[in-house]
Amino acid sequence: MNRKWFFGILANAMCSLFLASTANAEVIGLNFSGGVTGSSSSPIQMTAAQTAGVVSTANWTNLDNSSGTVSNLKNDNAIATTASVSWSCNGIYATNINGTDGDSTMMKGHLDARATGDATVTVSNLPTSLTANGYNVYVYFDAITNTGQVITGYTIGSQTFWTKDTGTFDGTYIQATATDRATVADTGYTTFTNYARFTNLTDSGFTLAADSDTFRAEVAGIQIVSVPEPGTLAILVTGLIGLIVWRRKR
Repeated sequence: MNRKWFFGILANAMCSLFLASTANAEVIGLNFSGGVTGSSSSPIQMTAAQTAGVVSTANWTNLDNSSGTVSNLKNDNAIATTASVSWSCNGIYATNINGTDGDSTMMKGHLDARATGDATVTVSNLPTSLTANGYNVYVYFDAITNTGQVITGYTIGSQTFWTKDTGTFDGTYIQATATDRATVADTGYTTFTNYARFTNLTDSGFTLAADSDTFRAEVAGIQIVSVPEPGTLAILVTGLIGLIVWRRKR
């Protein structure tokens, strides 16, 4: 192939990927502000400028109280969407995270399902800009201690992930990958995690169920991220740049 044609095709592909990343990288972030049920403790709210999450974005929506409904959720560019959320839980709480950055603030307050109670979060009417190519959902949680006493299952549709309590969030996100309770219930299991990633969702809405299997179930935040994710596109672009450099050296 003619070298000029080759590099021209690569340049066009890179431009297309860049434009795709700008168009498709849409995120809706939900921060369950928490507090303490039955006390005067204030919810732990994020500012619009604070960024948080595995896919780090700003403009999270603060959701106070143990139940409620909010419509026209804003995306990471502070643009109102058609999406809405309803949630229900028998309690709210806050961990003793000391940081004041966006990630610590998001992880501190949470829905706190106690005893035999569960936490449910239903998101509906997602815009086609999020669903057209599918989307992933990140669910964040944090426990009070890492004693291994709290075992929780998180389910969206046919996907379920189990986790053992993590202790106080230290700024590092650790993904839950266990898909059965027996794995995390084993006394030798010490992989303490603080988020689950549900992939390849396509419906206009979903329901998250957090099962307080042994003591409590926490939901600190949720991110709904369009596919392809920003990080995936960055890898593709980097790969193309590498290919160009390789071809020039030949």
